[in-house]
Amino acid sequence: MKTPPRVNAVPLLSFVVIAYNVEDSIARCLCGLRAQLSTVAEVIVVDDASTDGTLTAINSAVEDDPRFRVISKCRNEGPHLARRTGVELSSGRYVYFVDGDDEVSAVFCDVALPFMQSHEADIYRFGIDVVACGDKNKASAASTASVFNASRGESEGADILARSFSDDCEQQDTWSVTVCAYNGDFCRAAWKTMVSERLGYMEDAYEFFVLASRARRLINCTDIHMLKYYFGAGRSGYGSMSRDSFEQRQREIKVLVECVQAYVSDSCTDSLARYACWLEERCLLTISNEWVTRLSLGDQLDVIPALVDTWGVGSVLHALVAPLMGRARWVLEDCSRLDDMTLIRWRSVFEPLMEASDVAFRHDEKTSILIELLRQIDDHRTARDRDVRERLELEMARESVFPRRVFNALLPRGSKIRRALSAVVRELSS
Repeated sequence: MKTPPRVNAVPLLSFVVIAYNVEDSIARCLCGLRAQLSTVAEVIVVDDASTDGTLTAINSAVEDDPRFRVISKCRNEGPHLARRTGVELSSGRYVYFVDGDDEVSAVFCDVALPFMQSHEADIYRFGIDVVACGDKNKASAASTASVFNASRGESEGADILARSFSDDCEQQDTWSVTVCAYNGDFCRAAWKTMVSERLGYMEDAYEFFVLASRARRLINCTDIHMLKYYFGAGRSGYGSMSRDSFEQRQREIKVLVECVQAYVSDSCTDSLARYACWLEERCLLTISNEWVTRLSLGDQLDVIPALVDTWGVGSVLHALVAPLMGRARWVLEDCSRLDDMTLIRWRSVFEPLMEASDVAFRHDEKTSILIELLRQIDDHRTARDRDVRERLELEMARESVFPRRVFNALLPRGSKIRRALSAVVRELSS
């Protein structure tokens, strides 16, 4: 076997790899890092108390390469604290985060590192290649790649935060921490200001919010693709989700929002508060999308109490407006959909919540549009039901007239047989 290169005492680049229950993909991830021919990189691998064979796979892949340092945590604490552990142990001039189910380009040190050395910045955003895991994720993988690789140019100061956490800029950047490399001292200093508690889903939104708020300069170099991102391999993708998993996820997102709000409060900066509000709205949109795409209809209704308990009536209503509006417009495109059970069931939870909300929400622009769409559906349904009822009454009337005409034709008025039958009927009725 080829002798691993000897690592420099002070590395130029620190790769921080976090891994939890990724035994099937961690070897692929680490092989890409071992393939780096540079002797100026260190790789810190943090196993977040995996319960499968991840740690064994890590040790097997690393072997005796002196550039690797493996940290095995005794307790699972989530991606945020795993990254924190790795950052605190890093010493490189630059830091690059890697998730254990993704893959770094084998030429990262040959291509990205020289670029960073010749361009001074706090954050460098590189491009990615997205690989779909499963047919269901193919379309989303393609759109994800286009979004992540669309960022261009440079940002400085407040524009760095604005381009990721507002609609102020024509170009909107992503907030993923794993597509960026960072100035090492800047990254370590920023991480010290972050919470030292467990964060769950979308934790990187909080992390990048803090990083972006402190950065002086960000360079987008997305034409240099340095990461292969496996969409659907980890927490990404659009597969079905259980009710319990969804309820846990939405609580984790709420914790993320609260951490951002606490950071903003400590900073005493009004502009940060505006970006935090934008992030909260985007988090609610994420919850709304997953509520629609990943839950069964029954579970969609069952999780509403948990959502209200976590976010409050007003926020849940805001999250429901968009899917209801989209569904209502779809129904109005074709009157045969007027009895769409999905919309009927969604309304069964939305309308009671709206009655319990304050007046201001009912006069919100989007809510007003939704109410008008629902009114149109009700009007169409009322008109349809009226037409059906009138047709039915007409048919019943016709059915009652036809036998009478037959009777009159067979037994004309004044005929002996008809008079005799009438007499019998009167006698029986008396």
